[in-house]
Amino acid sequence: MVGSSAHRAVALRLLSTLVAAIAVDAAASGTRKLLQSSTTIRGRAIVVHQEFVGGVSGKFLALRTDNGVNVQLANAVVDDASTGQMAEATGTWCQQNNGQGNAFGKFKTESTTVSGNPKTDTVTTTAYAEPPELADVTVGTSSGATATSATLRDATLNVTAFSGAMVTSPLFQPVVSTLFVLTAASRALLPGIRSHLVPEQGRVVTAVTAELERLNIYPTVVTVGSMFQRCTFGGTKLNTSNSAVTAVTTLPCSGTSSEGAWTFSRCEFADMDGTAEAAEAKLRAQGINVDAYFYRVFMLPPGLCAGMVGTGYVGCDGSWPCRAWVGHDFWTSPMTIAHELGHNLYLSHSGSALSGQWDEYDDESCAMGYCCSYCCLNAPKAWQLGWNPVKELGSTAMKPGTTVSTSLFSQSLAIAAAALRVKVSYWVGGEASVYVSYRKRHNTTNHPDAYLPASVADQLVIHTSNVAQPFDPAVSRSRRPGPPPPPLGAVGEAWTHPNAATGLVIRRVPCNLTNRAQVHVCRKGGPETAATCAFNIDNDCNGLSGPEDPACALI
Repeated sequence: MVGSSAHRAVALRLLSTLVAAIAVDAAASGTRKLLQSSTTIRGRAIVVHQEFVGGVSGKFLALRTDNGVNVQLANAVVDDASTGQMAEATGTWCQQNNGQGNAFGKFKTESTTVSGNPKTDTVTTTAYAEPPELADVTVGTSSGATATSATLRDATLNVTAFSGAMVTSPLFQPVVSTLFVLTAASRALLPGIRSHLVPEQGRVVTAVTAELERLNIYPTVVTVGSMFQRCTFGGTKLNTSNSAVTAVTTLPCSGTSSEGAWTFSRCEFADMDGTAEAAEAKLRAQGINVDAYFYRVFMLPPGLCAGMVGTGYVGCDGSWPCRAWVGHDFWTSPMTIAHELGHNLYLSHSGSALSGQWDEYDDESCAMGYCCSYCCLNAPKAWQLGWNPVKELGSTAMKPGTTVSTSLFSQSLAIAAAALRVKVSYWVGGEASVYVSYRKRHNTTNHPDAYLPASVADQLVIHTSNVAQPFDPAVSRSRRPGPPPPPLGAVGEAWTHPNAATGLVIRRVPCNLTNRAQVHVCRKGGPETAATCAFNIDNDCNGLSGPEDPACALI
């Protein structure tokens, strides 16, 4: 229905008033727009992990444009993204661009596409057959081993000596060249922050430098450098010859970076990146060769990002330097700094669902779990970085009804044969590999594993992970069932894979070998039969066979 002329006149007056209001608003706000049309930006993906006090964490995706600008992508899904892949996002800027066309704030995505193969490296697989004395093979087994004083304990159980592969991931980073940048905000701009709250350079040097531990200046200190050195048996180094700690660099309360405006009053990704860029510029002006360090850890000043433990890029593909940030309260915490550097090395978190709910930090055996207890990495992450090889059981070595015996060194005491990987995906598609390692407290107080908690020390520790190569930031999951003490702390205790289709059972058995644990890996073949009982085969993987198995007494 068409309205009357009076109605049309009123409508025209209202429209005129609205247009005038819009014009005034536009004139007052300069570059601000009422409506934004969608746009598309392209570049390389950066996955970022962020941790806060209390176990609160976040994970988001950023994009590095071709002209070197980092942009946080709001609403983007990051589960399948890997740092360095090509990324394309369509959406709108959460805030307007400045006059130079650089993005302020976040980019609110409507759709995000990540494509291209993630960066990879080649792992080495060699055949490996364990000597019978290390496999603890007994009389009458299928391997035909000869009895010794160390192999008479399981004479009734038909087991096979480990025969599979030794799989080695290349050493990811022999030298972790890192610049630790200490930052502070201008006291004039933050009058509530007292200068004594900023830790002096010497205390941070004490937390990160390997030489202090090695020269016995602080013989009981675990540092970031000594953590890398000792957990890798000298393979990975972070020391004064390749890394440095700057003096405190004082920055203004706000500024403008290549990404737009940054300020100490917020804790957005653009603010942290902005302070990093400002600190780097000031250090360059002082003649410091910032570009000589691939990894850069920025120590955030008091008042910025309160409650934040740390933030780090999850890997870098070599196209730009890796950045990490550590909250003020954790400047001198070696394991916090090592955790954030771990993210830079493509490591994700290690957690569990032991409490009934997934907790991405709940792994007391790994530096990528909860902060800030001393410990090395768990087996899947140590393998990922090339710190420890794994003995691998595949399809041919683990037929149903098979029990394989193998010996595992303490991970902190030997670089070889410290972990076992069972590739259950050969039997059940899509299942993550199972890692079994032996963790024993080290006998020197300056080794991270000297402080393993009771829930881990002298235990067989079980994890699952899909990690396939060094640049694969796969989560590892602790499978240690139940509350402490864990069930694989004592001889005879076993862990059964939660997916019954795998038929996998891991059992700890007696071992007379120093600093090692003996493991039986069994794959269920079904109920016991007359044949399995006659040949002492543990077909149901209960750890018993022949006359010792009650099931055989019924046959």
